[in-house]
Amino acid sequence: MLKGEASEEQQTNPAAATLCHPDESVFFSCPLGKKTVSLCSSGKSGNITALAYRYGTKDHVENEYLATPDNGNRFLGDREPAAPRADVTSVWFYRGNVQYLVTECIGGRCPHDAGLTVLRDDKIVMNRYCGRAKEQGEDLASFDPEILDYDYKLDEAKKNDGMVSHTDLLRIEFGGNGVERIYPVSAPPGGW
Repeated sequence: MLKGEASEEQQTNPAAATLCHPDESVFFSCPLGKKTVSLCSSGKSGNITALAYRYGTKDHVENEYLATPDNGNRFLGDREPAAPRADVTSVWFYRGNVQYLVTECIGGRCPHDAGLTVLRDDKIVMNRYCGRAKEQGEDLASFDPEILDYDYKLDEAKKNDGMVSHTDLLRIEFGGNGVERIYPVSAPPGGW
């Protein structure tokens, strides 16, 4: 099974690791206790027709945000250093003064793998962590490179610190999301 394809078990199991619909691909998904946060995509690589954020359970999605070419909604993405040899990749959207931030930390001394942070007026109102959600051996708590990737060889990537979005529904924007508050990293014994 390819990353992003929903398995038959995911489609029928209410405790599955994603809130994506059967006709969508998993862009990112992460269990947060009894709830899940998922980013889902419609369309094929190079022609993504929709990106959706969902938070809740299979039986009750509490929050949903949809970006399509026609509705004007867009997701934003960036990457920031969190600690020596560690980077945090973030994808987010705004509803008024509330920012919903889905994150993944890779490398170095990441205090946790991934999570969801909600900020209101730049103050953290929710910060939940999750581990790597495996489904059929695939790591769902990492951003699908078919949509958001690092490729230092491309001219577009050189302008965006190595990041490339493969859809107009997700723009690279370096916003300084304060990863030091979301991923607090303490120095190892003996210091850096």
